[in-house]
Amino acid sequence: MKYSQEIRKLGKIIENSKTIGEIKTNIDKRRENKQGITLIALVVTIVVLLILAGITINLLFSNGGIFNIVNQAKIEHEIGALKDRINNVIADWSIERAVDSSITVDVLWEKMVDADIIDNPKEDVSGPKKEGENDRYELTTNEGYIVEIIISPDGNVSIGDVEKGDKLPPKIGEITSTSESNSIHIEVEITRSEGEVSLSYYYKKEGEADSSYQTLKEEVTELIADFTGLEQKAIYNIKIVVTDENGTTNKIVNVMTGELTGRVTQKGETIWNNGTATIELETKETGVTIQYQVGGTEGKWIDYEGPITGLKYGDTVFAVITDGTNQSGYSSINIIDKINPQQAQIKLSSKSTTTAESITATVTHIDNESGIEISNCRWVYNTNASAIGTEISSYPSENTFSNNGQTITLSATTVGTYYLHVLTQDKAGNKTETISQPITVTLPNNAPVISSVSFNSKTTNSITVNAQATDADNNNLIYTLYTSTLPSSGFTQGAASSATTSGSTVTLTASGLSQYTNYYYYVSVTDGKETIQSSTSSAVRTYCPGTGLTCPGGTTQIVACPYCDGRYGVGTRCSECGGTSWHNNPTTYCPLCGARGTRVKVVKCSMCSYGDYRQTVPCSHGSTYSHSYCSHGYTSQHD
Repeated sequence: MKYSQEIRKLGKIIENSKTIGEIKTNIDKRRENKQGITLIALVVTIVVLLILAGITINLLFSNGGIFNIVNQAKIEHEIGALKDRINNVIADWSIERAVDSSITVDVLWEKMVDADIIDNPKEDVSGPKKEGENDRYELTTNEGYIVEIIISPDGNVSIGDVEKGDKLPPKIGEITSTSESNSIHIEVEITRSEGEVSLSYYYKKEGEADSSYQTLKEEVTELIADFTGLEQKAIYNIKIVVTDENGTTNKIVNVMTGELTGRVTQKGETIWNNGTATIELETKETGVTIQYQVGGTEGKWIDYEGPITGLKYGDTVFAVITDGTNQSGYSSINIIDKINPQQAQIKLSSKSTTTAESITATVTHIDNESGIEISNCRWVYNTNASAIGTEISSYPSENTFSNNGQTITLSATTVGTYYLHVLTQDKAGNKTETISQPITVTLPNNAPVISSVSFNSKTTNSITVNAQATDADNNNLIYTLYTSTLPSSGFTQGAASSATTSGSTVTLTASGLSQYTNYYYYVSVTDGKETIQSSTSSAVRTYCPGTGLTCPGGTTQIVACPYCDGRYGVGTRCSECGGTSWHNNPTTYCPLCGARGTRVKVVKCSMCSYGDYRQTVPCSHGSTYSHSYCSHGYTSQHD
């Protein structure tokens, strides 16, 4: 309570003092009266310090304080500099107007924009308002000053009041934009703001209602915004709303998106394989995707990921580039064939013929690209060994093909060497000429004429015939003898002659035949071009050799002795002569034949020593000795 009273007394001293010096004097007087009150002195000291601090703060920040004075001086300096800039613009405008009276006040505002005094006359210039005969305008500058511009009827311009705007909302300066086919990029400049600033970005297509604005982002501090997924060649209204401590302002800019341009081209050459084509696509543009369709543009676009296969001659590939939202105009790539057909395959039935005959040729046209246009393929048969070219007029119009692999007939009535020329054309109009191998045409051949075929001889295993033929062309002739055991089939070659001059007689022997067998034969004659044959002969039987079996010769039979009334006896006789003089000693010569006989057992009558009672009888072949004979009963060769 005591302390509180002291403090109140000290407060009264301060209240009644006009200056700091008086406060100090009055406190000292009180001290003299109150010596020893140290606590009060301490409190008074603290209070004095607080008062001094308050006075210092007041000097710095009050309306007449140091900071206020400095800030005012800054404002006055800015106003002075601003007036100088405005006067320079006014002077420039006035000079131009003096030269050209058609120059309007709008030009003055444009010059203000060029001098970076204002940003947009529509937003930063208000008026005019009439003050007597003068027009009064108010400019809100980029620095936040409100400048009064007075224009008299005769065009004199003067600057009126200039004031610092109080609580002016933020000001949006220049908005720069760049656009692609599907995006818009903007950068915002804020030329005036107070405290923390936030921005919001909105967009819609030109012509749509304000309720169609879409939000990109709100209440952000970024001065950059990117609008994506937009349509190409479309005008978009971009609204930027800026808010600070003093309020909110907005600005709308109209920006047109770009057009997606660029071309899609074929990369490299067309690759053909068995009538189908493959191509690749490319573009110089970056950040885009190639899409394509085959045969039209109304179907579904396909993302290009690699070579396009399965194409045929005459197809058209339509290709575009896309940014994911928009497509460029399409490029068309026609599948063309610049490659000539391959050489045709020509298969001749023969490389030689006569003026009376013909040959055939099977022609297969080949083209691995666009394919064969068979109705435009032609041929001609002549003696020209050189190429005649691929002009269709060089080929007779009637020599056409109705199908690929067609067989045509070739003939000529004049002897010579001929060639088949084939013209192959594909569906793209490419042509190739193919020339066949040479074909030899000669006069017709005269067949040989057989003059005679006659039997010559035979053996047990062969038949020999003579043959003669003539040839009107004097060609050498070759004769061949054929034999068979049947009269009309089974003939095999038995013999052949070498080449023989016309009219010669040849002898042909067919050997290796079976013995004692009937054979039929004929002779063929050829001049190398034609072959003729004789009629078939009648049967000719080969010989039988008369052998194969063994006959023992004659047989013996017992008879009665004609000399002694049928009595019997035994003995020996000469084995050489069989004479009746007989002997037992093999070393003794027979007295009848003088030969050295051997003992041969014979039956001889022992009673009278005369006639044999065993008599030798010849065999059916008339022989008493062992010999060969055949199954036919013959002992020698026979037919």
